[in-house]
Amino acid sequence: MNKGYLYIFSYGRIAKIKKQDGEVVWATKLTISGIRSATVANVQVDGDKIYIGGNGTLVCVKESDGSVVWSNPLTGWGFNYVVFANENQTDTAAANDAAQAAANGST
Repeated sequence: MNKGYLYIFSYGRIAKIKKQDGEVVWATKLTISGIRSATVANVQVDGDKIYIGGNGTLVCVKESDGSVVWSNPLTGWGFNYVVFANENQTDTAAANDAAQAAANGST
């Protein structure tokens, strides 16, 4: 994942935005039932994939261009916010604090 980008979701759209100047690199309007009407969703980047969970639907898109790889309506799970984590997830703030402490020679 390139740290020079933000990934945002609002009203059924996912977008990749440059942190430096706010330029939209790509934006995808998701037409999959459930997620297309979501006003908010959980977004997680993992390598070359972005996972979006909202309104009882989970969607995977390519980080490079926002194209849909797969979707899962999570049938039987209800129509609500989707919260998830993966084995590679890190707490950025804690990692930054630890790196800063190591650089300063403190623990």
